[in-house]
Amino acid sequence: MNFSQLTSIEAPILAEIARFSLDAPWERPWQAKEFEQLLINPAHRGWMAACQTEPCGYLLAADAGDYVDILSIAILPIYQRQRIGQGLLTQLATWSSEKNIKSISLDVATVNQGAIAFYKRYGFRTIGERKGYYRSSKGSIDALVMKAGLQKLQRALFGE
Repeated sequence: MNFSQLTSIEAPILAEIARFSLDAPWERPWQAKEFEQLLINPAHRGWMAACQTEPCGYLLAADAGDYVDILSIAILPIYQRQRIGQGLLTQLATWSSEKNIKSISLDVATVNQGAIAFYKRYGFRTIGERKGYYRSSKGSIDALVMKAGLQKLQRALFGE
């Protein structure tokens, strides 16, 4: 598995990965144009995972100064549970350390128990809840706000 930093050129690939991998509570995954607009902003960073030379996952984050917010992470279903998410978090943690980032935060749907367990494994803890954060034609779903200190994440990833 290889990792590379994302560019706006890869927006169509990200949209395809999102479409096939996100079992999300909302009904429309991000479109290529939305990824492109995010990636041309210098405050946004992301990494692509390649499995057997094919793109298989990504992580997209926003640099907010002393913390980073994970905007989206997705792995194609056939590659899930193969430590690709761990590899993407490793890319983020390494970059965050170089930028003197102190913590990483994210929002996750309360119904996404697999993702919540994944994040907890890497030191993320719930610090809040957003009522009705995700909306769809079927109603709304709450989100947990989770946060991990960079040092805690690094210990979970690298055993430091």
